[in-house]
Amino acid sequence: MLGGTTTRAGTGGEQKAAESELYIMDMAGKKIAWHKAVFPGAQEYSQLCEGPRGLVYGLASFLAFDPQRMSEPKRFFVFDPETREVVHQSDPCDEFGPFCYQQGQRKIVRAPDGRTFLLFKRCVAEIDPESFKLTKAAEVATDIFSGGDILGDRIYFSDGSHICSCRVRKSAAGRRAAGSRKGK
Repeated sequence: MLGGTTTRAGTGGEQKAAESELYIMDMAGKKIAWHKAVFPGAQEYSQLCEGPRGLVYGLASFLAFDPQRMSEPKRFFVFDPETREVVHQSDPCDEFGPFCYQQGQRKIVRAPDGRTFLLFKRCVAEIDPESFKLTKAAEVATDIFSGGDILGDRIYFSDGSHICSCRVRKSAAGRRAAGSRKGK
């Protein structure tokens, strides 16, 4: 099992560690088999999701905890648990904007057909499983605060107390998305 840690203490907590680590747990022996700060200075590995060919998609943050912050930049990375190496990394926020910062984040959403999406604050991007390049799949008319799940051709997320969704579909020109709506 691959996991990630955070230096961000809970509300009222005190930060004890200087940087976060990825770790591999031996489930049979119930022991940590490996751990490393793969990105020196990272404060949080907030999302890990199974990718293609045994690889793992992840997001890392380098900012110290601030309870007033509602969005932040994150590094997208692809980790190989077999070699214990990062095989790809990028800072996508320059192109797609920041990620929201909420509990229950679910910023990496995997569709039943195997496609995987990243939820930014104002758009959704699809991950190419071969090159790991991100392509904008949908603009959203509202902020994506938290959530992220898929049903049919729609990705669902929250904007405050509202449940919202955007449609993602394939087209002859490649994968693209259309439509965004807000429910009450």
